Amino acid sequence: QGWITQIDDEGDALIDFDDHATSQWVCRAHFDKLVVVPVEAKKEKLVKDRGRGTSGLKPRLTQGVRLQYNSASQGKWIDCKVIAVADEDGAVKVDVKPGYWFSIEEQAEKFRLKPYEVGQAVLYGSPGAAERTEAKVVAVRNEDGAVQVDVRPGR
Repeated sequence: QGWITQIDDEGDALIDFDDHATSQWVCRAHFDKLVVVPVEAKKEKLVKDRGRGTSGLKPRLTQGVRLQYNSASQGKWIDCKVIAVADEDGAVKVDVKPGYWFSIEEQAEKFRLKPYEVGQAVLYGSPGAAERTEAKVVAVRNEDGAVQVDVRPGR
């Protein structure tokens, strides 16, 4: 088990796994291999920080991350950017609704990663590779958001 501690502009996630000494980057294309654990189940395992609630909870999102927000008033997903993160509980504010703090529990239903677009610059890193290579998205599969990049055509 672990926590997403950062999501970069390409949608890849830095995950702090409980059973690893270091955090690991997980490519967005491999998100289907991850299992989402309800926040409440994870909270029960956290050590309370000096009796002040869930301040030991790591934020799922970081400031500057570009996402999409599920807007009830507009009836669609709209692009947004995280403008503030509360260290104590992981709540976030976004630019399209700046006066509201979204609790960590709300984030899973209200936000999703911004889909890739053809022509978008990305960093490609194959499993086991120490470095990433600059690439561009050449195709996006609508069914699941999988992408093809120009580093390894046809894959």
